[in-house]
Order: sequence, then structure tokens, then C-alpha cells
Amino acid sequence: MEFNAALGRYVIMPDHVHFFIRGDQNFVLANWVKGLKRAILQAFPDECRRSFW
Repeated sequence: MEFNAALGRYVIMPDHVHFFIRGDQNFVLANWVKGLKRAILQAFPDECRRSFW
């Protein structure tokens, strides 16, 4: 899925992350977050989903 967004600075904390993200007029942050969570779960298939979210 393509979001036409630019990810700027980010900080990875022990239990959460901070992002600076920018998108065009049609950008929907909730859809981007959903896509990010999906990608992370696919990258770590052996982990329990509850351990992430």
C-alpha cells in the first residue's frame, strides 16, 4: 500500500515510538498507522500480537 508520505525524525522508546510524518492533502494518519502496525507484525511473525499492541 502506498501512502505518499514522508517520515522525518523518529525516536524509538522502550514501549512506544514518536514520529514526525507529513502527507499530502489525502493523507489519513489512521490508515498510515494501521499499515505500519501490519508491516511490523509481518516482520516479526513469531511474536504474540499482544506483546506489540
